[in-house]
Amino acid sequence: MRQEKDEFIEELKVKVYDKQFNEAEQIIFDKFGYNIEMLKIPSHSQRIVYIRMIFSYICVRKGIPITIIGKKLGKTHSSISVYISNFDVYYKSDKLFKILVDSINNYN
Repeated sequence: MRQEKDEFIEELKVKVYDKQFNEAEQIIFDKFGYNIEMLKIPSHSQRIVYIRMIFSYICVRKGIPITIIGKKLGKTHSSISVYISNFDVYYKSDKLFKILVDSINNYN
């Protein structure tokens, strides 16, 4: 019974942020052609990792907790934390990443 209640509460937490997730997913889809299911695919390809990082960053900026972002992407909260903590480093040092991020920042 306790486990069912905990699972229900976790599902509710994710649903609270549905609007913000949908907005972030729409941006990623419009700019890069990736949806959330594609970002869940276990891959370490540079392009997918970069887009996951950007998606996570957008979600954090929309106020979504990293634990919830992790659940949505099928990742641990520590993976999302690494994405967020490395975001500025990649932005400053990787030209491709900077171009991808700037295309989002100029998105209207």
